[in-house]
Amino acid sequence: MKKILNIAIIIAFILPIFSTQALALDITEAPTLKSNSTTSITLEWTEVEGALGYFVYYDTTSGEESWYNEEISELVETREYTIENLEPATDYYIAITAVDLNAEESFFSPEAHFSTAGDQVEEFALEWVEATGKKELTLLFNANLLDTADTERDFVIINTITEEEVFVTSTEFEQKNANQLVLILDRDLILGDKYDFTIISILDENSRNIESWIDALTSFEVPAVFPEKQEELEDVSVVTEESEDKIVDNLNSAGTEEESRNQEIKESTKDSGVSWKILSKEEIIKSTSQTADSSDNLPQTGPEHILLVILALLLGTISFYFFSRKKQS
Repeated sequence: MKKILNIAIIIAFILPIFSTQALALDITEAPTLKSNSTTSITLEWTEVEGALGYFVYYDTTSGEESWYNEEISELVETREYTIENLEPATDYYIAITAVDLNAEESFFSPEAHFSTAGDQVEEFALEWVEATGKKELTLLFNANLLDTADTERDFVIINTITEEEVFVTSTEFEQKNANQLVLILDRDLILGDKYDFTIISILDENSRNIESWIDALTSFEVPAVFPEKQEELEDVSVVTEESEDKIVDNLNSAGTEEESRNQEIKESTKDSGVSWKILSKEEIIKSTSQTADSSDNLPQTGPEHILLVILALLLGTISFYFFSRKKQS
């Protein structure tokens, strides 16, 4: 009798457990997509026999390994539901549960993966940073930057060798490109050194702040020599052209002054009977060349001619001496 009583007690405890498992519903199919928009997703699913209603769960990451952060708290009594107030062009992971007549909720259904409509929105990020001058960095972003008077831009620049921090004194857009920014530094970068570069805060035109220490943490190396900038080359070219123009103007001016002086001389000597001719530069050069050629054709005096002259003088002196002695005697 005691054994029978013990068996009855055990059955009394086990029976509710098996009854609960028998009544618990099981969903073997994932919900399907009926339609979507930029801010909503409409689901539908196969009816679960014995279900009083359904709960809908969703998240932007999969809930199969954890839990869904969002859920529809109201019991859905139909086989269709629209999730609203979603982000455009965003992926969502969705699952449902069924509730039986005893208010027991089933396990999650297989997970579905759907997206809202619209173009995929790219996260605001830094593309690259480059040292473009001794005190200058150029940054390129994947979106245009916010440019207002109170725009906050904060950076950290540290030399990886000396651990010295370099500070930004001002910022300006590169050639009016809204996605390129030039940083002016408070000191010269050390040629050939490497620097860690971090953006703490900067906003794009949609007021999105970059993710500090993730998308904005990078490094750059300073070149051993900075190439000459195109602007500087253009400036040198302009100066050269201006210098050439000044030289031409000066030559023209000098020519004009020379013509004026020649005209004055001509007027002053017109009645004097003096015959003269104004030579051009080409004529002067030609005349000089001709004179030089003529001088080359003249007899040339060499060392042998000098010796003959000396010998003649010597002979003349001796002859004069003997002639004087003979006359005295």
